[in-house]
Amino acid sequence: MSESPDLSPRSSASPAPTSGNDRKRKIMDDEEADEKTITESKASTKRLKRQKFKEKKNAKATANPDIDTVTGLNTAIGRMDASHLADYVAKQTKKFQPELSVVELEDRRVPEPAFMDTSAWRRPRTLDNISLFLEKYSVRNKGSLQHTPTENKGEPHTLVICSAGLRAADVTRELRVFQTKSSTVAKLFAKHIKIKEAVESAKNTRMGIGVGTPRRLIDLIEAGAVSLASVQRILIDASHINIKKQGILDMPELQTPLTQLLSREDLRARYDAGDVKIIVF
Repeated sequence: MSESPDLSPRSSASPAPTSGNDRKRKIMDDEEADEKTITESKASTKRLKRQKFKEKKNAKATANPDIDTVTGLNTAIGRMDASHLADYVAKQTKKFQPELSVVELEDRRVPEPAFMDTSAWRRPRTLDNISLFLEKYSVRNKGSLQHTPTENKGEPHTLVICSAGLRAADVTRELRVFQTKSSTVAKLFAKHIKIKEAVESAKNTRMGIGVGTPRRLIDLIEAGAVSLASVQRILIDASHINIKKQGILDMPELQTPLTQLLSREDLRARYDAGDVKIIVF
């Protein structure tokens, strides 16, 4: 005879009552989890924004056909005539010195007649061509580049302005084809040389060509070590770009002292007379 199933009610274990401390701890754990999720979400959003900005910046740089990273040149500079160069330099001055008034900007503007039009030059504006370029666009012939117009020391006929000390050293080596016993191609910048030593060196050097950075040249001129009295041309090494794809006209720490130098009153009068020309390489 089969047994009948047990239909009596079964007792079930009731959950242990939750204490007040346990409830509070659970609420705090939930809140911490929510805060962590929000923080991670914000961090993720920031990372995405930074990544998109970087990609956009890189795409913009890559898309610029004027930047040649192989030769290290901004080829747009070479296509600018005198008018475009004057406008571009003025535009950069306004960009980097927004605090200047309209009158001050006009005083800082380098006039168009100061610039020589070199846009017809067809060779790459690379270091190995700089001596040929200078010879081509010097008002006088190569012979004038190999001699000093005066017996005075520290009084060059040509100033060459570069973006950095290492670049100035490279340019100096290339321009030594114009050096003679009586006319030195002088490097006016070196990180290991203090300004006092540089002043003494320039004062005692009979130079035809002086090569340096904007700030160092200003310091030497103001110290009376380098005179602009016999300067006939100022060569700006502007097409050359660094690893950040920036040239001397693209960096405020260089462009600002450069325009301060080029817009000096003692040069302005000589621009108008055609005695001094700015040659942009």
